[in-house]
Amino acid sequence: MRVTQPTIKRLFGLAHNRCAFPGCDSQLIEESGTVTARICHIHAANREGPRYEASQTDEERHGFSNLLLMCPRHHIMVDAEPRTYTAEKLREFKELQGRGLVEISPQIAAAAKVLFDRYSSIDISNNTGHVAFHSPGAIQATNVTLKTQKTKVTVGPTPGSVASDLAKRSYVDYLIGKYQECQKWDISKEEGFKYIAIYNAIKRRFGCKWEFVPVDLFDELVGFLKDRITNTKLGRIQKAKGHLLYRDFADHAL
Repeated sequence: MRVTQPTIKRLFGLAHNRCAFPGCDSQLIEESGTVTARICHIHAANREGPRYEASQTDEERHGFSNLLLMCPRHHIMVDAEPRTYTAEKLREFKELQGRGLVEISPQIAAAAKVLFDRYSSIDISNNTGHVAFHSPGAIQATNVTLKTQKTKVTVGPTPGSVASDLAKRSYVDYLIGKYQECQKWDISKEEGFKYIAIYNAIKRRFGCKWEFVPVDLFDELVGFLKDRITNTKLGRIQKAKGHLLYRDFADHAL
């Protein structure tokens, strides 16, 4: 069984033409019409894949609930780092992304067909070896023909935003990572660690994703994140011991 075209249409409707990875604004369908989307399985489609769940049926593995759309970069990243990007975390990504389905427009329908054709097309000729299809491992065969479509993605940061300054972008990303490390350390939380919590907190405070925060609010954003780190359980313990919680911007930029 494979992912169906109607399922891919639903995924595009959920995605609002954006990668499901938090903070990523890569378009899944470029203005030129080029489809850059990749289908990501929350639980892998085969035993060798990341986050494989043996109890799933084939229908469940290729069903809407087990799938989300990502840009090529983040699709590769989440499958290469399954310990970091667990099934629970990917479900959080999908929940964050899916705030209301959009109408399945002709453009979405056409994009779904392109992605369906790309996902389904693999032609193997005179094979005397083994093929691992939809696997993070290598394809092994005497002759393998893969039908692919060249894609080009050009996504630039918004001028005047934190993301437009490489050093400031790197530092904010560093502080977010520090906050998440502190939260993951605290196993006493009943609801468990939520990867997307800090992103939602930034949106509530600044009214947008952190990449879009105006660069003149960089100090305020940094202060907000430092307060969040300090107020975690680990942060309070480390502060009481006089330990350094994070590098300052000047030291980070060296």
